[in-house]
Amino acid sequence: YRVARDRDRVAVAGSSLGGYMSLYTSARFGDQIGAALAFSPVALDQPMAGHVLRAFIATSPASHPQRYYLDMGDDEDLDYTTREALVANLGPIEEALRAAGHTDIWSRVIPGGVHDEVSWGERFGEVVDWWAQGWG
Repeated sequence: YRVARDRDRVAVAGSSLGGYMSLYTSARFGDQIGAALAFSPVALDQPMAGHVLRAFIATSPASHPQRYYLDMGDDEDLDYTTREALVANLGPIEEALRAAGHTDIWSRVIPGGVHDEVSWGERFGEVVDWWAQGWG
């Protein structure tokens, strides 16, 4: 796919496991990607090996400025975990990003947010607007 050559205008975005992969991809290709928008990134230690992702992020130095968006709904329901564990999952991800030197992070819990495309879609426009405001 054709993308902008200006890395500030290149973002990866995803929800659930796609949010997990957006975080990984932005850390792996920080010289090419200016932002990651991770909606409900499920990066739990079990069964997703979230500790591996967080370690990778924390040890991938922020050689270029990047913007990060993280969220989780407070009413997300997955068969293998609790709502509380999903919300608590955001803190360690943000800590890993900060350990790598990232400072432009918007992390939030969405009141009434659930784990589905409708809920993610309701906030997508606002998040893309936030990301675009960072274009130099």
